[in-house]
Amino acid sequence: GRMTYKEKRDFLNGYAEAKMEIIGALSEIERWEAVGAKMNQVLEYRPGGNNLSNENKSRVEQAAVEVMTIIEKIKPEIAEAEQEKRKVLDAIEKHSRYRRQRNLLYWKYIRMMSNDEIAAAIGKDLRTVRHALRKAIMDLDV
Repeated sequence: GRMTYKEKRDFLNGYAEAKMEIIGALSEIERWEAVGAKMNQVLEYRPGGNNLSNENKSRVEQAAVEVMTIIEKIKPEIAEAEQEKRKVLDAIEKHSRYRRQRNLLYWKYIRMMSNDEIAAAIGKDLRTVRHALRKAIMDLDV
């Protein structure tokens, strides 16, 4: 079946949501990688330094493995969010009726420009932009 106007708008907003998910997941990976790097420093043998007992060493090694497992679990979330972004981009590129509508949807939902920014960019008033966006969403064949 065909999507309602609201469903189409929600679908288009999925691009920004997916983008934010990716940013969050990447920063989570960074945090875990930093934890892993600290663990590796702890594991490094220091001559004459305070070196770990074998029991503590195996605990740190186990924790390092868990960190890698967590990172591997995050990666598919990024791939899934990338797929969502691609779906929205494809819909705009392939299912917009006119180039002008495609551009409006791209600026609004992919570049995440405000209606004011779009109006300034194309030299139209805000009401015209809002109306044109509404029409572009309604005409989107998804």
